[in-house]
Amino acid sequence: MMGLSLDVSAWPAQEGPLVVPWTEPGNPAHFHAFSMAEDWLAFVHSFNLSPSIPQTVALKYLRAQKLYAFAWFDCDLIKAGELVALSALERALKENYEGKLKKSGLAAWVEYMAEHDGLTDKVLPIALRCGQPVVQYLYETDAAIEARKKMGALEPNTLARIRNGLAHGDPFDGLSWPGLLEIVRDLIEYAYRRRL
Repeated sequence: MMGLSLDVSAWPAQEGPLVVPWTEPGNPAHFHAFSMAEDWLAFVHSFNLSPSIPQTVALKYLRAQKLYAFAWFDCDLIKAGELVALSALERALKENYEGKLKKSGLAAWVEYMAEHDGLTDKVLPIALRCGQPVVQYLYETDAAIEARKKMGALEPNTLARIRNGLAHGDPFDGLSWPGLLEIVRDLIEYAYRRRL
């Protein structure tokens, strides 16, 4: 399976740069500016999946990358790319974790990865690259739920909540989620790590 490969030589120049938030060391929402289509495509290409990932998942993920790439023409396409990326992640987790727990679905499978399959910040590439915790924000822990109840705080934006918001018309979905495509890539590869 090949990763994202597009010829952008004929793509038009932008009047201004494409600016997207992305997680960087010391800054969970650093704004990256891309003035050339080649640079944007190289950035999106850097999140290609391993060629060992099954095509059922890889093709969905590739579709997400294409939407990110075509955001060069309309940055709103990143939001569609996020939803497709999360769909690819859900497919990967279903293939690897369905039947291992009583519940099913994105939230349950991500929790299972962290609570029972060894997923920690010490093995998640984006967490290692940025030197910041990531796993604790991917799903709701029992401790976080209890702390939030005591404080009367809002519910966190876990992967399942982000997916649900994108799929069901969240009215507050302006900016893209920093690093989402990278997180999805890392989680898919973690789920299939025994096959890589």
